[in-house]
Amino acid sequence: MRKYGLTFYIKSHCLLVLLILAVPAYCATNCQLSNSPAGCPILVQAAILPGCQIAGATTSKLGDINFGQVASLSSKTVISALVLDSTISLNCTPNINLTISIDRGLYYDGSRNMSRSGGYRQPYQLYSDVALNNPIGIDQPITLITSSSGNNITLPVYAAVKLNNSQPPGNYTDTLTVVISW
Repeated sequence: MRKYGLTFYIKSHCLLVLLILAVPAYCATNCQLSNSPAGCPILVQAAILPGCQIAGATTSKLGDINFGQVASLSSKTVISALVLDSTISLNCTPNINLTISIDRGLYYDGSRNMSRSGGYRQPYQLYSDVALNNPIGIDQPITLITSSSGNNITLPVYAAVKLNNSQPPGNYTDTLTVVISW
């Protein structure tokens, strides 16, 4: 580009300043202006941050906790685990601290409940371990450290429902919201 009879070799952000201000000396402190300049440095950088990706989500749900079919007169405790939807994979940067929290659900009244038509409710509890020793509170953060691969992470969510042999038959459901952060 020619301006004021001088030839400029601009290789950085100084070009914008020259076009707007038309002041060749403005960038002279960082760039040499001559017919065979030494050039102007360009800083190239990127900040690559750790993170996670939920891939393949084609449905509106992350997964299911399904207690199956149980007789209405049963008085046992039934245990189930969160099973991610088969189309979903959760992948994170290896060894990242991943945090999940789970809300109260739709039918909370001091405890999480499944509900059916007619207003009948069945309480249940969530846990972060298969032995049911660590209950998951409402919006309580649970920290997971991803494996060295960071691929196909499973969320350790287990549920238990204690049946009291007096629940009316029907399909009991609840919807929980899981927040995944890192």
